[in-house]
Amino acid sequence: MTLVLDWLAREGHLLLLWWLWLTLAGAAMLPVALRYLSALPDGGYTLARALGLLVTTWLYWLLGSFGFFDNSVGSIILTWLLVVAGSLALYFRNRGSGLFSRWWRENRNLVVVAELLFAVLFLGWALYRAHQNDLVGTEKPMELAFLSATQRSAGFPPNDPWMSGYAISYYYMGYIMSSALSTLSGIGSTVGFNLTVASQFALTGLATFGVVCNLVRSRAASAPGDWRSRMASGVTAMATGFAGVLIMLLMGNYQLLLIELPLASRSAPPSYFEIWDTQKLPDFDLIDYQPGASAALNLDTSSWNHWWWFNASRVPTDYDLNDRLTGIQPISEFPAFSFILSDNHPHVLSLPFVIVAIGLMLNIALSRGEPSAHQLILYGVMVGGLAFLNAWDAPTLLLGLVGAEALRRLMTSDNGRLALRDWLALIKFGALIAFVAAAAYLPYFVGFRSQAGGILPNLLHPALFQRFFIMFGPLFVILSAYLLVECWRGRAAHLLNWRLGFKVGVGLLLGMLALMIVLSGAIAIGSPDASISGNFVSARQLSGEVAGQLVQRRLDYGLTSLLLALGVGIVVARLFPDKDRAAKSGEVAFNWLSYPISTGFVMLLIGMGLCLTLFCEFFYLRDNFYVRINTVFKLYYQAWALWSIAAAYALYSVLLKRGLPSPHAVVRLALGILFLLSVCGGLLYGVTATRHRAWIETGRQFALQRQRYAPPSEWAHANRQVYNGERVERGTVLYSRVALADASEADLLRAETPGIAVFDGDNILIQEPLTLDGADGLLPFNDQQVITCLDEIVGRSDAVVAEAVGEAYNVAYGRVGTLAGIPVVLGWENHERQWRGATYSDIAGSRASDLKELYTRHEMSAVQHILERYSISHIMYGATERQRYGSLGEEKFLDHLPVVCESGNSRIFQVRAAG
Repeated sequence: MTLVLDWLAREGHLLLLWWLWLTLAGAAMLPVALRYLSALPDGGYTLARALGLLVTTWLYWLLGSFGFFDNSVGSIILTWLLVVAGSLALYFRNRGSGLFSRWWRENRNLVVVAELLFAVLFLGWALYRAHQNDLVGTEKPMELAFLSATQRSAGFPPNDPWMSGYAISYYYMGYIMSSALSTLSGIGSTVGFNLTVASQFALTGLATFGVVCNLVRSRAASAPGDWRSRMASGVTAMATGFAGVLIMLLMGNYQLLLIELPLASRSAPPSYFEIWDTQKLPDFDLIDYQPGASAALNLDTSSWNHWWWFNASRVPTDYDLNDRLTGIQPISEFPAFSFILSDNHPHVLSLPFVIVAIGLMLNIALSRGEPSAHQLILYGVMVGGLAFLNAWDAPTLLLGLVGAEALRRLMTSDNGRLALRDWLALIKFGALIAFVAAAAYLPYFVGFRSQAGGILPNLLHPALFQRFFIMFGPLFVILSAYLLVECWRGRAAHLLNWRLGFKVGVGLLLGMLALMIVLSGAIAIGSPDASISGNFVSARQLSGEVAGQLVQRRLDYGLTSLLLALGVGIVVARLFPDKDRAAKSGEVAFNWLSYPISTGFVMLLIGMGLCLTLFCEFFYLRDNFYVRINTVFKLYYQAWALWSIAAAYALYSVLLKRGLPSPHAVVRLALGILFLLSVCGGLLYGVTATRHRAWIETGRQFALQRQRYAPPSEWAHANRQVYNGERVERGTVLYSRVALADASEADLLRAETPGIAVFDGDNILIQEPLTLDGADGLLPFNDQQVITCLDEIVGRSDAVVAEAVGEAYNVAYGRVGTLAGIPVVLGWENHERQWRGATYSDIAGSRASDLKELYTRHEMSAVQHILERYSISHIMYGATERQRYGSLGEEKFLDHLPVVCESGNSRIFQVRAAG
């Protein structure tokens, strides 16, 4: 607690400022939410924060892109005022004054709970990042570079920090959000990065809570929009909402429970890991594995592999035809992992807005009539924002909005079917949203370049069910049971349409299989030498023995596809009633439906997730990797988000729901126990991994032993010379045997390391202070000093820095762009190649070789053309440059250029004044 209080005293005001800006963004959009999301029981209140952040950022970026605004505090505030004005104008347009008072009476308890939840989530994850503020691992340097560059750029689009002379060519809307909040708070990117992680965590939790609460509160409606007459208990709704937050934010997959825990404990035989197809993975070399004498499980992760928690994001396994692991394995992140890792990658930055889009889907489904023009604009801005945040999410959620509109029409149909006019209206609805999205973000789409190269068949890598279960186990158990219960409910009403479900499920499975074969054949005919499945199967191999191996692989791994198709069939059978069967039974339901709108909506979410994961069984999107790493990554991530909300509602529907047939009490008790075990098995990962990263990985656990001070036992008396919570330096006197004025060195006990003094009984612990600033340790001290110096000198002036170019995922390269946002000639090459696709070669040109020449040639005249070609204003020369290129080339710079920043052996030379 001493460390926490010290941290809050130093950085608590930053938390308050960040919370204030987010709250003001939500307040700006609340009038719009109350007016156009009125079908939601909470009037869109729990979505307003994220929605306000997105709309304000969109307008700020749009006006900046057209040159009306610059990238400054004043422009941000003015944009917010414009959003407030427009929001109030729309609210009072043809609307009586009693709307707010009525909404407040019905939702004030939820408002208080939601605000407390947001504050707790934000503070809690900020505290986690204060413990673990590392900005070095994985792609954090890239994300920090984008944030630094966006905050530094005078306008939009922001300058690419790793490709001088060009704008960022990636999904950068999330970095505009973060940079705007950082600018308003008066902080740099190394602090703003970690506050962004905390706010994304809190926004995702709040939006999830709201969507689940609205689902439960609307569950008893007999027709769309009729939620007030038969509202479910507010306490039950909020309890279910809390369950949704836990599932979305903290529940992990079964990698820890089924693999990591028994492996680290040596409590299972090798044959157990073979069942789960684990023995061939590089991190699980079982050649020397011997089970322990005891079967007890060991949860002391300090003795485990250092990054054991990372394995949960690499669950699917892809093998070549020789049964060897392929070089690049699919990524299988889920929200809890993402927040524990704490990357600010686009899929994480977009997550709160994906949940908001699901909330907009629910609003459509609950509405009484067709969406208005203003609602279409709102939906279009949301879909376009998703494309700007993380392009993978936009098509899925666009289809989700159309699906929600289809569900609304189905619920109001007279025969439980969609007529031709409904299908035409749905096409028009989707097209209008897509048009608004494209128009609203036109400047971004015009300049965007991508590595995407079409859809390829996935011949070789269907998912082994054991691995699929490890990945989705907690959700799979809950949703499987829920679908079985819904089958029972539909059968009891004689409305379960097995014929249609079978046709759609089998048709989808066979259709995808046929399309995969046709696509493979087309590639084989058109490009015989082309690679069809990564670099493992070429078009010429699609015959004979190889074809037989592919068929056998599909048969051996086919259970996953069958189960996913079965799930789709169940969803369709439940959604679309069997009128003929109901008529024969003599039981005809009102408007042919035996489920409330909330059940239909959850079925839609489950069906979307099933289709996303089934797509990965047969296809993948071609990119620079030529394998399915990103397709599985992004589509599994979307499925997890959809299924998390569905799973939370399933808990309520199966265990607590009234008004529909429910299983026997004994069955519900058994399912309740099963659900509890499933959720706890997933939560074990979130809790354990969070503790490991914050407490063990940072060395704080071991500091309790290493940095513990007690007066020598031979001292008869000891005086403590520091107070609890005092910041001490190396050499600070902690204890003295006599009064300080009379003490010799033998009478003193000094601290050996700096930190915060924390009393533990008669002992003193010296602990590292908590901070959200991840700059410490990001770079070598001397490099960091000169980069900070350069940043202060050039400010927002037009500057270009030359520094060494090298491998990716190494913060030593591109570091000026990373820390200061000042463009360098070339940063991480493979990332730039991904972002710029086919245009990369023309843009990058000979930059890498030119930089090598710049640093290795001995004559200044020989490199002058390079300085002019890239308009280089400064040259970085530090440990990385010496290691990469040697030191001989530095002499010419020392002889001809002034040194403007210097610390130790790190120097920055000035070629020209920054413009």
